[in-house]
Amino acid sequence: MAILICGELHGILEEFDELIKLFGKQDKDRICHCGDLVDRGPDSIGVLRRCQELGITGPVGNHDNWFTRLAKHKILGKIPSQMAAKTDKIALFNQMSQQDLE
Repeated sequence: MAILICGELHGILEEFDELIKLFGKQDKDRICHCGDLVDRGPDSIGVLRRCQELGITGPVGNHDNWFTRLAKHKILGKIPSQMAAKTDKIALFNQMSQQDLE
């Protein structure tokens, strides 16, 4: 069994897919991440969903955590002004499904 560990993906799906192909995953092999799946790159939603599709697991990074904290604030009905000011992140958040946030 081989394990591929990757981190700091930051929404870079194309290169992530290339890395997975280079790894040549076999049935017993595992892929894990070290957090920071989202933010910065062009396809954060794609990275999240690829991880879901392939059963890739790992810890929540600080960039990922920002979105889960926003979800909690939204449930409570009060988004802090410093979070609300991040309009690019709010737009990304609005594209996320509940499963993406989980």
